[in-house]
Amino acid sequence: MSEDGNMPPAGKSLVGMAEVEAAIQEMFQAPHIQVMKTSSRLSKIFLTAMVYELYKTGMGETTFEKNLKRY
Repeated sequence: MSEDGNMPPAGKSLVGMAEVEAAIQEMFQAPHIQVMKTSSRLSKIFLTAMVYELYKTGMGETTFEKNLKRY
């Protein structure tokens, strides 16, 4: 139910804080996040540069060589 007492339209549902908290916990337990947490500072810098390159180019993959040439 919504705040005004009405049911949400069919096919739509409200998300509560419990679902948000569960999603956050699940996200931080993902393997790639665990790798980032345990990586060295240099590895984190390199991985950040790789992610930046992926966003910048819009491509689904990049190489070590492309990353080194850009910086």
